[in-house]
Order: sequence, then C-alpha cells, then structure tokens
Amino acid sequence: MPLAWTRHLKDSQSRENFEKILRNNVQLFSRLDQLLVEFEEELIKQESSVADFEDPSWSHKQAFRNGQRSQLRKLTELISFIKG
Repeated sequence: MPLAWTRHLKDSQSRENFEKILRNNVQLFSRLDQLLVEFEEELIKQESSVADFEDPSWSHKQAFRNGQRSQLRKLTELISFIKG
C-alpha cells in the first residue's frame, strides 16, 4: 500500500487500523479504478480528434491533457493495492 495513505498517522496501531479500513473498501476502490480508466479513455478520444489539430492552441491543449493523464496515473497508483 502506498505510504501516502498512512503518512499522516503517528503510531503503528493507527496506521494498521486505517489500512484495514482501506482494504475493506475494495468495492469503492474498484469502482474508482473503473472511473479513472474511463476518464483516461475520454482524454485519448479527445487527443485523436482531427479537428483538434486545426486549433492554433493545440499544443496548449495537449500539455493540459498530459497533465490530466499524469494525475490520473498518480491516482491509479494510489489504489493499486486493490489489485493484489
């Protein structure tokens, strides 16, 4: 489990309890994982739109989308513990 989940807790018992709570919410995190995949698929569709390349601000849009994908990957890593 990524350390980011329990970094704010001071003692090991609190960390263990919090980790149990997280691991018991597999259904929630599985749905979140599905949503993140859907969001990334939407970004991919937007990137491949031919009309998008006709926009003079295309490079700015692409940079923004790259940032969004980066954040989606970070969130996916945070919930990777549900996959075993």
